[in-house]
Amino acid sequence: VDPRALDDQILLIWGGDFTEPRGIRENRVGRGPLYGAYRVKTVRRIDLPHRTLWEVVPHPDGWTRFYNLGIPRPANRSLSGKYLREVDPVALRSAFEAGKRRLAEGGDQGWHDPQDEQRFRNFADHLGPWLENAEKSASARSRGNGAMAFPAVAVRATAGPQPLSPLAGLGQVAPMAPAAERSPTAPPTISAPPPLPAHEAQSKAPTAPNQSNPTLLEPGGQRHIADNYGEETLLALRVATTTKPLVILRGNTGVGKSHLALRMLDDPERKRTLVVPVAANWRSRDDLLGYVNPITSDFEPTPFTRFLCDTWRAWEASDRRPRLVVFEEFNLSQPEHWFSDILVVSQFEDPVHRTIWLGGKCVRGEPSIVGSLPLAPNVRFMATINNDHTTKPLSPRVLDRAAVVEIDLSPRDICLMASVSLDDEHLLPIQEIDDALRFRGVGFSMRSAKSLAQCLRLLPDLGMDQWQAIDMVLTQEVLSKVRLLAHDAGDAEALRDLRRWSEKHGRNLRRCARIIEAWGELTEAGFDVVQA
Repeated sequence: VDPRALDDQILLIWGGDFTEPRGIRENRVGRGPLYGAYRVKTVRRIDLPHRTLWEVVPHPDGWTRFYNLGIPRPANRSLSGKYLREVDPVALRSAFEAGKRRLAEGGDQGWHDPQDEQRFRNFADHLGPWLENAEKSASARSRGNGAMAFPAVAVRATAGPQPLSPLAGLGQVAPMAPAAERSPTAPPTISAPPPLPAHEAQSKAPTAPNQSNPTLLEPGGQRHIADNYGEETLLALRVATTTKPLVILRGNTGVGKSHLALRMLDDPERKRTLVVPVAANWRSRDDLLGYVNPITSDFEPTPFTRFLCDTWRAWEASDRRPRLVVFEEFNLSQPEHWFSDILVVSQFEDPVHRTIWLGGKCVRGEPSIVGSLPLAPNVRFMATINNDHTTKPLSPRVLDRAAVVEIDLSPRDICLMASVSLDDEHLLPIQEIDDALRFRGVGFSMRSAKSLAQCLRLLPDLGMDQWQAIDMVLTQEVLSKVRLLAHDAGDAEALRDLRRWSEKHGRNLRRCARIIEAWGELTEAGFDVVQA
């Protein structure tokens, strides 16, 4: 959409390890070292009769190739496309410093061309100012966290059949705009609708529930989500809460799904928000709604049912402010067993069909609610889910009635949200261990960040320094979640990544280094690593 989005950025190329004569081994693609780097001057679009090519033109002094140095790929995260990924600038500088140290060690580095060594030194020496310039350029063109949050971009080299253009995913970098608005010099924009004025939010709503509350997000929540989770996440939530009564937040454990859900409304006293912890033994609607007392014939309500009663009374009193129910661990048991009543009636727009049959004489403590409970149009539902062996998969019938929003934060973002103040040197090992483990469902979470923040506040009382605090937290709250099978190729690859991390940071993080080394000895002896 906007080829100029890569202007002045640092473009890295990496791929899998390869050996002669067999080339890149299967399942090793994208995990190997850096091949080279460019400082992009411009990207040219070349339209051919049957395809489009993208020509990346570097600055004359801004390119280098150095596969021979074996520099590991830096910490990065997805840009949602197949080829482009965002690279953390601190990790990138660290990678080039490692290359300079290897050059200082001397010896034959096996350069492809005699001038390649000088090109690498020049690139490494100018990387700092170039990254600053890249950040300024990216900030000027950025349209949110999803586009150029980091001032460095990497292209992953892959084995096997390739599309005609290796930069076919470039359209993922900038948001799409209508064809009439596009121009080669001006990037497209996306405009989010403004929040509802207060008088409109309080006004009487029409019959259809999706019109009575155009967006669940209130102004304070919108600002918080945009600042901490990015404009792309905010836009996804605006669409999800407008189109569906149930929004499911998905992401790694501890990424901040619950924190996000509780910031949707400007409701610090939780008068319009209810948190419902789902239990693994929920098997029927009685676990959510309550039951009819066989002695008194009254309906014994749960806190959830009482919240719905309060919401209906507020609606009848012309209080049109949104109300929110947050289901924690939504898929810990099968939602169809206990949530089906709400799932069905929340889809209807006609108030006649938005009624939950309860039974009994009346709801205990609610004499006006007799036999059935109307579901107010301004109530919305959010759910947080995890994907591991303790949860149940969501069925198509649930997913068809819900909107799923993926939540993903980098360790840098998480530390900012948890008010953890770390310089780049102390933050780098956290970023790199998260990068090595996040695809295994293990990473540096919001809870880990809060633990680290608490330790940093109490350093004198605990008798430790910053490195020791980071070492303890990573040992207790990150490495403790790792599982490794002795004869599993994927686990062997993960252990190699952890050992490389330990070699780089073990001098400062000694407990982590000892644990990782012990894991290597166990797996080499044929034992699995299963943390208690």
